[in-house]
Amino acid sequence: MGKIMIIIGINKAPAQQWFLVALRTAKAAAEANEVEWEYAHIRIELPQGRSYSKLPGHLNLVEN
Repeated sequence: MGKIMIIIGINKAPAQQWFLVALRTAKAAAEANEVEWEYAHIRIELPQGRSYSKLPGHLNLVEN
């Protein structure tokens, strides 16, 4: 099992719509690298400094 960190920045409006696209992209990138979602390290950055992340060993994104 490998390690992977996926960072996606969103600078388009509406950010909420693009957030869902980023989340699907992150899941697809993890699968493409044969990393289970639980073990992927994900960070999604939104405009105005908001961001969400998921650490390896966790299943859900949390707001930073």
